[in-house]
Amino acid sequence: MAQIIQFLDLDPVPRSDSRTLRRPWASYWPPQRGSPVYDWFTSEFPAVLTYRFNPERPFDRPFKEWTRTAREMGKDLTVELLPPEPHETNNIVEADSKDVSEEEQRREARRYGRTLQIDSEIKQLRLPGTQVKGFNYLLWSPRYLFEKPFHSRLPLLDCLKRNNVQSKAYVVTIHDLSGCEDQFNLATSGFHFLRCPIDMEDWTDKCIRDKYLPSMQDWLQKYFSCEQAHVYTYNVILQSVITHSSLTADIEMQVRSKDAKGNLTTSWVPTVPFAHCDVTPNAISTHLKLYLPEKTDEIMKKRHRFVNIWRTLTGPYQDTPLAVCDYRSVDSSDLVASDAVLAHYCGEAYDVKHSPHHRWFYKRGMDIEDVILFKLFDSDSSEANR
Repeated sequence: MAQIIQFLDLDPVPRSDSRTLRRPWASYWPPQRGSPVYDWFTSEFPAVLTYRFNPERPFDRPFKEWTRTAREMGKDLTVELLPPEPHETNNIVEADSKDVSEEEQRREARRYGRTLQIDSEIKQLRLPGTQVKGFNYLLWSPRYLFEKPFHSRLPLLDCLKRNNVQSKAYVVTIHDLSGCEDQFNLATSGFHFLRCPIDMEDWTDKCIRDKYLPSMQDWLQKYFSCEQAHVYTYNVILQSVITHSSLTADIEMQVRSKDAKGNLTTSWVPTVPFAHCDVTPNAISTHLKLYLPEKTDEIMKKRHRFVNIWRTLTGPYQDTPLAVCDYRSVDSSDLVASDAVLAHYCGEAYDVKHSPHHRWFYKRGMDIEDVILFKLFDSDSSEANR
């Protein structure tokens, strides 16, 4: 067996208290020679142990095929979902000020004001709302005070957990901003619905890499008037939503792409069935070291943004349209950092706790020339930075 995989972990983050969060997956990954996990992967997924990520060929991602194989073997990535609350929970509620510090009360008051501003805009623009009864958020557990949430993307065997989280469904109102797209922008709300025409006939992996991604990289550079834009990954989703893009860009698309024999012509990923943000500030340097190792230091000294760009390829009707949350309605206390574990590195994302302050938006009937551009991170703190 060749040398064991090279694994890039997150940079350590000092905590304000003396506790160090336990990371359950770290007890078995990366595996040590002779360990049960090492022997299991040697037997069932040997390619995982010798995989080397090449930043010059970032779209060569065999781990997607590993995941698909594991899924076909019945070892799917799942999150335990709990039934929805039986009542509407999207109205603003007054916080109980008992045992809450003055600073927390002031922060909550500022947030209350921001949410009222958004509600005023919704009313003024007359945006119709739709109640969604199964809108999933992270179910908070006291264990996260001592144990970090994680989601494993490894093609795991039966005896290893894929995550340590549960999601709970809430009744949430999502507003349709059709006709008012320009009233919400990246700087303030953290997202922008806009038109981005394309000329694509096929959506095979080859066509995406040879034609679509270069065109989107050029479009992003013009949109941001930036020195450079770099698309670092893309995903094709069979049934639903997510995405990324920009100076470090991840592009995801909704598509059902098959050839004449009914075989899938593109690699694909399943939907993520709960509220989340794909990248945290702590993960930025890890992503740059992975995808742009020669430029990491240079980029970190300048303004840099991680963004998603999403488009549907089946418009104007989708069974699961993408909804985005207005940055102004989200507080840092709603966000729980979770490890995203792949064979070759550990990233970090945010799982999101429910708040009645959150304000969600979508666009009804998006077609193939509509896109949603939204932020994951912005080093300029004067703007929405997620």
